[in-house]
Amino acid sequence: MKTRCTMAMVVVLGLLAASWLTNRTAAQTPTNTYQQALQRYQQEKADYQKRTAQYEQQSAIYLKQQAEYDELLKRYGKDLDRFESLLALQEKQQQQYQRYLDSLPKQK
Repeated sequence: MKTRCTMAMVVVLGLLAASWLTNRTAAQTPTNTYQQALQRYQQEKADYQKRTAQYEQQSAIYLKQQAEYDELLKRYGKDLDRFESLLALQEKQQQQYQRYLDSLPKQK
């Protein structure tokens, strides 16, 4: 009888221990999942901040290049105006010279 009682106690204690371990494992799983999700979130956040910093740096470079390009276009516009005025002056002088040549007596 003692052996049966001892055997029953061992089985009951074994079941209690198994139940306790199962509950403990089940309780740790959400915690582990949360920790893993938190680490993944922190890594993704760090990656996002890194990409954002790179984007801002590239954006600053682009804006600087765009300002330089705009300044260059202004200079080209001024140069074009100057060229057009010189061309108009040259055409006017050419017309005056042609009139002068036309006004000269023709030689035979």
